[in-house]
Amino acid sequence: MRTELKGDMDALRTELKGDMDALRTELKGDMDALRTELKGDMDAVRTDLKSDFQVHRSDTRYDSSSLRAEIAALRTECREDFGALRIEISGIRTDMRTDIAALRAEIRDVAGSRRASSVA
Repeated sequence: MRTELKGDMDALRTELKGDMDALRTELKGDMDALRTELKGDMDAVRTDLKSDFQVHRSDTRYDSSSLRAEIAALRTECREDFGALRIEISGIRTDMRTDIAALRAEIRDVAGSRRASSVA
């Protein structure tokens, strides 16, 4: 009975490890995708700003303060996006911890019921 219980526990541990690895991989993929998307957005903004700067540079009515304000607004927007990403990642990590805790509780329940049935 102990061998069977040990085998079941090992199987549950292996399953839990696989689930945790899958969640880690999924989270890493999501983070990489978001990072790539944000980098693409930033590159596009940078390109637009360079283009705007070239156009306005030759314009005698060029107002550098408005360009600075636009850059400041874009920086603020990027900070907000990063903040939202951090919150989303934190939520995913919390969900993973909850799932892991539930799996551990399930393992303890199975082990306890097996011990109880082996004693009886």
